[in-house]
Amino acid sequence: MITTIQNDQDLLFKFNDAIDPSFVKDHCCEDLEFCLNIFDAFLATAEDEIKGLQIAVSYTDYEKISFVAERLSPNFTMIGLPQDGRDLTLIAQKAQNEFIEPLTNLIITRLFNHIAIVKEDTVRLREYLAKKK
Repeated sequence: MITTIQNDQDLLFKFNDAIDPSFVKDHCCEDLEFCLNIFDAFLATAEDEIKGLQIAVSYTDYEKISFVAERLSPNFTMIGLPQDGRDLTLIAQKAQNEFIEPLTNLIITRLFNHIAIVKEDTVRLREYLAKKK
């Protein structure tokens, strides 16, 4: 199933099924151009942040793992990936007490997959808005 968001000009855009449009609507006020800006800002840093998280995991740097995961969590939620946000919060909490490396590596892999989806939707959204002008 593909989901949609509608802005004030009655435009509809279909997001990838992985993205929860209710979170996007809440953070972007149904403004597709603002949504595009949010996605661009997210993409400008997310991949490097996840790579930093991977490095921290490989060095078992619990403090850095917790810091990066906690910082990333709201970013994923804001763009419509709330489960990723919850998983990052879990990683941050686990890194303070215990650490489950295999689970973290699975989550990191999924985060990279979701970043690819956001990239695709960003390109499609940019094209969609250009056609509407």
